[in-house]
Amino acid sequence: MDISNIHPAIFNKQEQLDLQYPLLHRDYEFLKYDSFLCASAVIERKLSDIAEGIKNGTTSIIGRLKEEHIVEVLEMVRASRVINDRHKKLFFY
Repeated sequence: MDISNIHPAIFNKQEQLDLQYPLLHRDYEFLKYDSFLCASAVIERKLSDIAEGIKNGTTSIIGRLKEEHIVEVLEMVRASRVINDRHKKLFFY
């Protein structure tokens, strides 16, 4: 079975490596193979830009994380020193 790889540049950065969350193909039909959700950086987007992208077809929703995985990702990010407190308060609580 194929698997996506974590970028080699972070293998020696444990705090970033700790923010790689495994996503398994068996849990998500939109995945072609096992993969990782990289939660080591926050990308801020305006809700209006996301909505416009959906409307004009440049953005699509391909699935939704299972609730238990959302909880685990939130806990992982909240415990991290990589994500700053501002982003944690705005997006992860």
